[in-house]
Amino acid sequence: MKRIIPVLLFISLALTGCFAAKPPPPISAVITADSFAMLDKEELKASNSLEFPFTWQKGDTFTFDNPKEKWIVHKIHKDRLEMVNDQGMLQVILSNPFVPAVAWQGAESKGRRKLSGFRGSLYHLAVGKQMEFDVDGQSDRPSVTWSAHWFCEVTEKKQARILGGDKVFEAFVVVCESNGQEVHFSYAPEIAHHISIRTTIDGKDTIRNLIQIQRAKAIP
Repeated sequence: MKRIIPVLLFISLALTGCFAAKPPPPISAVITADSFAMLDKEELKASNSLEFPFTWQKGDTFTFDNPKEKWIVHKIHKDRLEMVNDQGMLQVILSNPFVPAVAWQGAESKGRRKLSGFRGSLYHLAVGKQMEFDVDGQSDRPSVTWSAHWFCEVTEKKQARILGGDKVFEAFVVVCESNGQEVHFSYAPEIAHHISIRTTIDGKDTIRNLIQIQRAKAIP
């Protein structure tokens, strides 16, 4: 896999934070509008975001370990979704599960990303499929800007379980590489979510596992 520039990866659901039950904060309309405006219609189409249809419902909750943290579906749009965690962090994401959040806002961090230059597609998922794209990011807290290039490839199809669970899911391993940094997503289409995310930096692995799904209502 080719080398690319390091970037803050979509480990949107891998943000740190201790586990605490807090009500979601009021969602800022400004962050949603500003971040979405950074994706023009052609880039949105090219991002393949609509090829991965949302199957989540408002109120669905996903709990990860290392550290333990909940992410809750707050609002669903046709082409993007807002999630909040139990620390009050808001993220705006596309339905393509292998691209980074286009905006985020919390007590200590706020920023957005422009995604562009999409080439290739991972949908429908199959071993060997590839996708690459560019990221221009801007953070207001702290104040920093960056640019990066991503390359992602479906490398494996396997059987996987949610940590501590019994049900076996069909999962695809998608590896995204950035100048020696790799992120391995184990993604299960049946639940439209990552079962685990392994990040490797300088030979050191950090693994986060999905440990619980709480559905707001049953999906038919």
